[in-house]
Amino acid sequence: MIYTKLIILEGLPGTGKTTNSFFLLSQLERNGIAAKWIHENARPHPTSYFNEACLSYEELELFVKKYPHTKSIIEKIGMKRRATVELDLMEIKWHYLQDFGDKAFEEISRFDVWNFSLDKYEKVALEKWEAFAEEASKKSEVILLDSSLFQFQVFTFLLKNAPYERIQDFIQELFNIIMPLKPSLIYLYREKTEEAIEYLEKQRGVGFLEYIYERDKNEPFYKDRPAGADGMRQFLKHYGCWADNLYEASHCRKMKLELSKEQWSLYEEELLLFVGLKNIKDIKAQCFCSGIYKNDEMNTVIKIEEGFLIDGWGNRRKLIPKSNSEFYVYNLPVTIKFTNEDNFIVDGQQINERWTTVGAVYKRI
Repeated sequence: MIYTKLIILEGLPGTGKTTNSFFLLSQLERNGIAAKWIHENARPHPTSYFNEACLSYEELELFVKKYPHTKSIIEKIGMKRRATVELDLMEIKWHYLQDFGDKAFEEISRFDVWNFSLDKYEKVALEKWEAFAEEASKKSEVILLDSSLFQFQVFTFLLKNAPYERIQDFIQELFNIIMPLKPSLIYLYREKTEEAIEYLEKQRGVGFLEYIYERDKNEPFYKDRPAGADGMRQFLKHYGCWADNLYEASHCRKMKLELSKEQWSLYEEELLLFVGLKNIKDIKAQCFCSGIYKNDEMNTVIKIEEGFLIDGWGNRRKLIPKSNSEFYVYNLPVTIKFTNEDNFIVDGQQINERWTTVGAVYKRI
């Protein structure tokens, strides 16, 4: 394998960042290489911000003075950095809201980074990436990072109507931070951005475009632009242009993978060649533990049926054998490991779906 501690996957939504991250994770591990996939929706996320509050130590001191009963919770879950403390708002909401209190939660939510100005965002984000790079340098595993270097930044800067030069300068600062990890960049794209948007809409439906527009419609980018899906299509066209330019400006080991011919098996081989891995096929194992399982602490239920995992929302995901007792959950950085026929434990990387809590034990009911 090539020497790298960080493999970055980027591209517009719908270009296969998740699918190919999952593929590379399984291939790295089958090739005997310790690996970790940091999913776009990992929580808490080590480089991006989703439902995360960030306070300076002075701001935190004032907050705790006003709400002293929150101090022990903040000390338990707060992630301390050089100049700031970060709090996972979903962690508070899911596990501590009764003790934290609605009023205190409403006030701490005002420090959600998604609401920061670009100047403030850049300061806290650089500190977060520095902490990520320092921690990654201490470990022997290869990290797969998708949708964070380009996609999260494009949404952050483009929605604020920032000039392209500003995001390019910022991402260059991020590269300066991660270069000791010898990063390798994989960029997934279609030659015509319009075709990438059409494919995304075909796969996820126009409702996906409308949902993202509704989430972001009050941002400066959408002022004097079409509403709904048409506005989101315009955003994605700008995104595609920016991403192309960011790739060309990236000074690291990199590859572009053009997807228009949809030759998925060939693309997998190209990815393996770039990373320097052998293609090791799925092992022969079968999950016979069909049934309904429950975690009492979170009151969450999982159904396993005919080799698929079905969560409480009805999402159906294939289980792929990692060993005779452990299974990858397809397209997630999550595994489930059976300790016996009636119990399994969740492992891997937690995402923003509560059932994926690492260490959660599910028992057959």
